[in-house]
Parts: sequence; structure tokens; C-alpha cells
Amino acid sequence: MIECKIVSPKKTILYKNLKSICLKTSSGEIQILPQHAQTFALLEEGNIVLTKIDGEKEVFPVKKGCFHFQNNSLLIVLEKEEKMLFSKITQVIKNLEQSSKN
Repeated sequence: MIECKIVSPKKTILYKNLKSICLKTSSGEIQILPQHAQTFALLEEGNIVLTKIDGEKEVFPVKKGCFHFQNNSLLIVLEKEEKMLFSKITQVIKNLEQSSKN
């Protein structure tokens, strides 16, 4: 199952044991399932749809942000200001580089 951490300027939410997550990117909508390949992308305005094991869905509206998926763990960073978004993206890229070295 998938673990998902959603970070926004106001709060951080952690979800465990998700069956799937749907996200809107500049390339279109993407569905993340367990064992999905490592992925990083910018989010477009739309909804994040989290599907729990029992089929219950939670929907979050998004203006912009980014996400990174690796080892059944999804990190979603939601931002209001472009400068904040850029700094978070830079940090995520640095973390990716460090984890690939390990």
C-alpha cells in the first residue's frame, strides 16, 4: 500500500494504506498505484484524489505544487507563492540526488 504525506503552508497530513492516488500534471492526469516507478512532477490546478483500501475517497483541490513518488511513499508539496514552490522543488531534487547515492 501507499503512504502519502501532503505538506501545505498551513499543515501537514499523513495518510497510510492508500490503494491509489490520482493527480493532475502538465502531461495530464496520473494515477499512482503501489510499486509505481519513481516519479517527480509539477501539479496543475485540479484535484488530488486519494483512494483508501476500503474504496473511500478523499478529494483535495490544488492550485499548484509538486510531488515525488518513490518506494510506495508519495510526498505532495502544495504552495501558494512561486518562490516557495521553487525552494521546495529544489529541496526535493537535492533529496532525490542524495537517496540515489545511497
